[in-house]
Amino acid sequence: MFSPPTVSPIPMRLFRLLALLTLGLPSLGHAQAIRGRVVDAAQGLPIAGALVELQDSAGRVLRRTIASPTGAYQLVVPRPAAYRVRVAAIGFTIHPVVVARIGAASIALPDFRLEPAVTILPDVVAAGKRRACGPDIMADPLLGRLLEAGKNALTQIEATLEVGTEFPFQEVATRTVVTATVDSVRADTTTGILTGWPLQSIDPETLRRVGFSRVLAPEEGIGRVYYGPDLRVLFADWFLDGHCFSFSQDVRDAAAGVIRVRYEPRARTGLVDISGELVLDVSSLALRELIFAHEHLPTFMPKGSAGGRIAFALQEGDGWLPVRWEIYAPMEMATVGMSTQRDLVVASRAPAMTIHGEVRGRVVLVGTIVPPPPP
Repeated sequence: MFSPPTVSPIPMRLFRLLALLTLGLPSLGHAQAIRGRVVDAAQGLPIAGALVELQDSAGRVLRRTIASPTGAYQLVVPRPAAYRVRVAAIGFTIHPVVVARIGAASIALPDFRLEPAVTILPDVVAAGKRRACGPDIMADPLLGRLLEAGKNALTQIEATLEVGTEFPFQEVATRTVVTATVDSVRADTTTGILTGWPLQSIDPETLRRVGFSRVLAPEEGIGRVYYGPDLRVLFADWFLDGHCFSFSQDVRDAAAGVIRVRYEPRARTGLVDISGELVLDVSSLALRELIFAHEHLPTFMPKGSAGGRIAFALQEGDGWLPVRWEIYAPMEMATVGMSTQRDLVVASRAPAMTIHGEVRGRVVLVGTIVPPPPP
């Protein structure tokens, strides 16, 4: 516990890791199952980490699993019936849903053969706009395609996290307090199991009303809370309508094989907003990174003092996952001690303190997936 004499970290929501309902497989026993493989149609190679989904006849999700390094999957069914099987993999085109009828015995489906999502970038760039705002965004042949790719990638990554596989992670929270004599730095390390999206936001409609940062109400405590984007927020109609999107690729991006889709507020609304980037792989349109920064903060805060980023990578046997995330925000002048509550900007619950409108420090949290030990 660290309590500086004149400074406290302002409550900053560290986008808490929420435990999501997992859709894991039950014990096999003698239950019927649907088995098969997912392969690359071009080369016949297995697609490790492909998401395989069991749906009922109405399209409701019953089970999810991840294809093994050999491309194999197995879905246990609740009872004999007709089921829908959906397969998706980042970097590959969508495969039509297959209907499987299962009776008293397990069945094996033919291989799901997915076509690589080849991007003919020069042709698409020639047809697309460099910048679009509001309703025109999704209609643009380039920006619409890039945003749709980002949405599909985020959807699949979130679904992969819900499968029930345990992903160990480590987080390091560093708090730096600036005083007249010396800077005070404290770092705390925590470990756990990533069971959900590491950058959880709040209801998009609430964000539309209050913005991406606000001062806490008296009954909540003293300080400021910051919010970031997730899948629901980035593709909400009001967010698309209220932001301009553009794309770019400089020499370094070309060498790295990525293209950037940038977004920024269309106009000032009196609320804190966000800008940022979706960084996509040029060849497969896989999402490499999501970046955001808070805009229109109070004038005493330096530009770029709050925001975050999350990087994604293909993990063998596990599919695409968030592998590193960083979240940061300023600490403002106040006369309360430091709380250990794990919110983005750490909040005091003292009811009688006020914020003095002066930045006196910074909180940074960096999280990483811990790779499994070598066999």
